[in-house]
This record gives sequence, structure tokens and C-alpha cells, in this order.
Amino acid sequence: MATAGFTYTGVGDTVRCNTCSLEISRWTATMIPSDIHAERSPQCEFVRSQLPSRAVEMDITVNPAKRQKIESYSDQYKHSCRFVEVKLLKQIRRNTFSHWSSETKSLVEQMITAGFFSCNVGDRVICLYCNLICQQWIIGNDDPLEVHKTISPQCVYVQSILIHPQTSSTLVLDDMSSNNQTQLERNTIVQYNETNQTSNSCTSNQHLLSINDPNVLSRYVAARLDLTISQSVLDENFILSVIKRCWEDQLKLKQYDFIDSTSLFIACVILQKQIDHIKGNIENIIIPSTKLKLIREREQSKLLPLPQLPNVDNIVPMETQSAPVITPTIEPSNTKQHTKVSETSSTKNTTATNLCLICSNDEKRLACIPCGHFVACVSCSQTIRICPICRREIEAYVRIFV
Repeated sequence: MATAGFTYTGVGDTVRCNTCSLEISRWTATMIPSDIHAERSPQCEFVRSQLPSRAVEMDITVNPAKRQKIESYSDQYKHSCRFVEVKLLKQIRRNTFSHWSSETKSLVEQMITAGFFSCNVGDRVICLYCNLICQQWIIGNDDPLEVHKTISPQCVYVQSILIHPQTSSTLVLDDMSSNNQTQLERNTIVQYNETNQTSNSCTSNQHLLSINDPNVLSRYVAARLDLTISQSVLDENFILSVIKRCWEDQLKLKQYDFIDSTSLFIACVILQKQIDHIKGNIENIIIPSTKLKLIREREQSKLLPLPQLPNVDNIVPMETQSAPVITPTIEPSNTKQHTKVSETSSTKNTTATNLCLICSNDEKRLACIPCGHFVACVSCSQTIRICPICRREIEAYVRIFV
């Protein structure tokens, strides 16, 4: 917010630009402050100061081209100040992986670089910018950078950090004091004393908590819910059960306390996003290897040449011409024979028009869903993923009996 020129008004989530007096509230996760500022107040001196010098010299006047110039300002502002990530957030992202085993060290570094946070559930990770949730990683095969860029190419982190780092003015704000930074780097464990439980209190930063008894864990969590950092996160509209679960995971998996309220806040965001986006359906969690394979197959199917379709205009006249030729030569006494010949001819023509559009050998048996085109035989249906007539992706087939 600060780098986009906004200051907090102290009311809800309302921020204000002191230069142009623009006030904005009701922020969502998809809103980018710098973009919003440039779009809603393109003539703001702060916005203009962020543009290249050539853009600042442009004079916007009231004329038909005004909208185009405003859009140009907005686009240039997006490229000049594309993304901001606080240094503290990077360190917190690293800390979320502190409980991962040493065997996954190389994968952890890739996860951190790719912008993922650990979800404290197996190897599940999440990007807080695009809400991409992945699990079941194959070490040595799955590349988090490739996965993030391929599955979520429009993610602001992907666009600004992974794809266009040289054009993105990535500003890192060091809003930590030297003491806080030292604590983060050393994974300091804050000491808390429970009433009448001094012997069981958290140890110094030289030892990790080892809580195997659920009753002890419950007492530890209950004590921490009364702390100031827990109350501050509760004021951010997180429900108590979410905060409690975050404390349980932190003490049980990482075996040390949250360093500050920001670390607890991020943990609550990670958990809440999982609840909102998974919605109890495991299918909403991406398996990288499976998803990438599906994407590659779709791309390859788009490159396949279209099969040559039979020319219907040439088939219809043949049916029309065959009738006059056969009918006059049939004597009245041979009516039954004529009927058989006509039926045989009709069957042959029908068979010709019902040939599979892919192999042109077997008869068509399956229609594509959802487009409904009747295109393929049973064997050829296994080889196509896009309808050869309308090029729409095939989700399923339905058998047609002719």
C-alpha cells in the first residue's frame, strides 16, 4: 500500500492518497494497489512520478484520445511498479518449511523461490497470491517453478518474479527492526510462562518443544490463545478455531512458538485459504505431475491436423441421381425385387455417410459431449480429445445406435 502511494486512514480497510485525495476501501485479494491507483487517478502526481520520464512529459488534454492516454499511463505504471513483497514475508515463507525433513532441502529451496508456503499437511503447499494448492510432489521430477508458471501463468508473483523479473521493479521493504530480523534469522523461540507450570514452560531458543501428550498440547495452546498476538489476529476477523489450529500445528510440527503476530497472521491466512478453496473436496488440490501431463496432452492435441471430412455435397446428388436411373427400368411385376434393390442401395449410401471421420473405415458409433457431433468409431474415440468438427474439447462420449 505504501509503495502505491496510500496511507491508512484508520477506518476499516480504507486507504488514502495524500497527493490526489483518492480513497479506496473494500479491498480484495485480487486487487493490486498500484494498478488501482493508476486506473482511478491517472493524473495523480505520485502516479506520474512512478512513470518513465517520457511518459511524464505527455500532456493529457480533453480530447477523444484521452482514454487511450490514460490506459497508456496505467500500463506503464503497471510495468514500472509491478510487484512488491516485504522481506519479512519472504522469511516467514521460509519458516513455514522448517519442519520438512533434510532430504527435501533442495525441494524446499525451489518451493521458496517459486513463491509457495507450506500448509502443514504432508507436502501440501499454497501460493497466497493465486491460491494454487498442490501436493504429492515427486522429488527430482516436479519443478515448483515450472508447475507454478504452467498451471497459474497469470499469478502476479509468477508474472513479476518468475517470468519478467528484469522488467518488474520488485521493491523489497525492510519493515523489520534489527532485533526482529535477528530473531527471524535465528528462529528464536519466545518464552512463555504458564501459571503453576514453570517447569513445563517453553525453553530458550537453544531447545525445541517436544509435546507428545495431547493434554499438554491442549494446555499450551490454551495459554497462547490469551496472548496479545493471538488477540490481535482475532481482531482481524479470524475465528478462534482457526487460530487454535494454527497454534496446534506450530507447536506439534515445528516445535517452537510463533515469533510475532505477523507469523501467526500468515499461518491463519494459509489455513483459511485452504478451507475456502478446497471446500472439503480433495479434487480441488492439484497433483503437479498429473496436472502437467494433462496440460501437455491438451497442447499436443491442438497441434494435430484436422481430419479431412467427407464432402457431403458430392454424396447427396449421387442419391438423387441413382433413383431415376433404377426406377424406370423396373417392371411392375418385379415390385418386390425393386424394393429390395432400393433398400440395399439406401443401406450402402447410409453406411457411406456414417463412416468414422477419423479412419473412414468403420461406422460412427460415438457422439461428442458437450458439442453433440457424431464423429467417430469406438477405436478412434480413444485417440482424439478435441471434436474434429467444432474443435471443442471432448469431455465424454455417448453411444448412438443407428
